[in-house]
This record gives sequence, structure tokens and C-alpha cells, in this order.
Amino acid sequence: RLAGGIAHDFNNTLVIIIGYTELLLTRLPDDAPFRQELLEIRSAAQRAEALTAQLLAIGRHDTGQQVDFEIGQLLERLHGTLQRIIGEEITIALEPPDSPLALHGDRERLLQALLNLIINARDAMPDGGMLTIRARQEVRDGLDGARIDIADTGTGIPEDIRERIFEPFFTTKPAGKGSGLGLALVYTTVRQAGGTIEVQSRAGEGTTFSIWLPLADGHATDQGQAERPAGQAPPSAELTILLVEDHPDVRQILAESLRELHHKVLKADSAAAAREIWSEHKDDIDLLITDIIMPNERGTILARDLLADRAELPVILISGYTNEVLDSDLAMRTVFLQKPFDASDLAAAIRRAVPSILRS
Repeated sequence: RLAGGIAHDFNNTLVIIIGYTELLLTRLPDDAPFRQELLEIRSAAQRAEALTAQLLAIGRHDTGQQVDFEIGQLLERLHGTLQRIIGEEITIALEPPDSPLALHGDRERLLQALLNLIINARDAMPDGGMLTIRARQEVRDGLDGARIDIADTGTGIPEDIRERIFEPFFTTKPAGKGSGLGLALVYTTVRQAGGTIEVQSRAGEGTTFSIWLPLADGHATDQGQAERPAGQAPPSAELTILLVEDHPDVRQILAESLRELHHKVLKADSAAAAREIWSEHKDDIDLLITDIIMPNERGTILARDLLADRAELPVILISGYTNEVLDSDLAMRTVFLQKPFDASDLAAAIRRAVPSILRS
């Protein structure tokens, strides 16, 4: 619980850092001074986000927050931070899927699992080489899935230890250079998501880790529902959004981000304030976005009450807690967005909550 509370506060801080950085990037021309520095700030915040997820995942046994996400967009997000992590001596080849592939699971934990595999690939190529990240659709046992390959041209894994690489605390790295938890976390993440992981390796030639995960509902994402590139707003979408967030700085950056996406925002700092706004403007409100953990009253209670008043109200629940669990009824009627998130995550959540805006 203590770790979750610290993560909540830290994730709120990351929302502010990422949000204002993206606003500046959106408003600055491509050749503006300090643009590269802003990109570095955003990249560092995203790495901090992934590190927080890893630290919390090691100590928990639940399956994390389950959300829908598109694997191509996840890989693009990962790709943006890779060069600084792996160094200039290694060439990166990113091969996204030919069509959008929707997965359902713990997005942040999968992101960290992929990052762990990439770091291992980097360490296997001390003199440089080629890192290939490839995703494609693959059917197994009649079920549609996404296959993700992380391939390197490094030293390879000796055959005599290959069966032990997923054991917790097993490592071939020198003391202080590896905890032995990286591949164990990868294995646990993949298995909890209903997937499989395989490894092929030849000494002196390289290693390929292949992850297979079932698609959401067993189907590829419809092209019309595919997530758009970062920062791109849905076409002709202008919604009136009731935003409920007790943290003033988070509330402010979320409101600015929503306005940047061409929406009208009604801000509330508590569930009580939100109820007052609802009583005056409920016929005009198209979407509720509310934090879950707030003083005096949880956002889930507010959401249930407003849904009781208007059953078709689209709702997005946000939280910096990584172990937030919703009851099945509320989970089916709402979209959950884990903090921290960027503008593209926010836009994608709005499209999921209000799918009609894709046709507007």
C-alpha cells in the first residue's frame, strides 16, 4: 500500500511533466530552439514511467490494470526512447505490424518486459550490431494473436544455461550489473497475459525472443478504430467534458491538453463540485473524466451516480494507483486510463469512450 501511494504521487508528477512538455512541442515549430531538449525531457519522463512500473511489478502478484491498447503504437512509443538506452553502436530496425493489432492487458508491464529484452540484447552486443523489433499477426490454435520478436546479432546464449534464463535471480552478469529479475519478470508478464515466450539462440550469431499474445476478443483491430499518431486529435470532435481531478496542477494540464484536442472543459476539484456542475449542465456534458482517488468521495462513486442519472454517459476513470481494481459492472461501462499518460493516450481513451466521434 505504501509503494502504491508513492507511485500515485509520482505518476501525478509525471502527468504534469509529460503534459506540459507535449503542449510546448505542439506549439513550437519543428526548427525551434530547445525542441530537442524538450524531446529529451519527455523521453526521460517516459523512462521514469517504465521504471516505476517495473519496481512495482516485481513485488506484486496480480495481473495489473487491464486496458485495450494497440501494439504498433506501443512499439512506436518504445522506439522513441531506445537510441539513448542502447547507444549509437547498435542499429535499430523497427518493423511494425501491417495493420493495427489490439491487445488487452497490462500495457505498462508489457512495455517494461519488452524494455528488459531490449536491454539484454544491448548487453549481448558490446561491440555493436543490429537490434530488430518486429510485430505481426499470427494465428495459433485457431486464435488470432500478435507475435513480437526481439532479435539481436550478439554473442548468443550458451545452450547449457538456456533452460534457466527465466529463473528469478539467475544471471550471468557480474555482481552489481544485473539482478536476475529481468527475464523472470518478462516470463511472468507474458504468462499472465495468456501468452507464450520462446527463445532461439546460436553462439556467436545472436538471439531472438518471440512473444505471442492473444488479440483482444481474438480479432485484429478494425482500421477505423486504430489509434492515431501521438498528438493527433480525432477529426471534427468537439465535446463538452466534465473533468474531475483534486490535484490542481494535474487538473490544469489535463484541461489544457483537452482544449488542445478542441474540447470544451468544465473543471471540478471534487466530486461535490462535479455534482453541482452536473446539475446545471448535464444536458450539455458529453463525457465524464474523473480521477478515482479523491478526498471525501471516490470518483467511482461519482461515476456510478451520474450513470444512474444518465445511463449512456461516456466515462473515463483515471488513476495513478497501479493496482486499481474496478468491479465488473463499472469496468464494462467505463474506460480506464492509467497515469501517467500522454496526449495520444488521452485522445485514444476519448475515442474508445465516445466511438461516435470517429464518424463525426
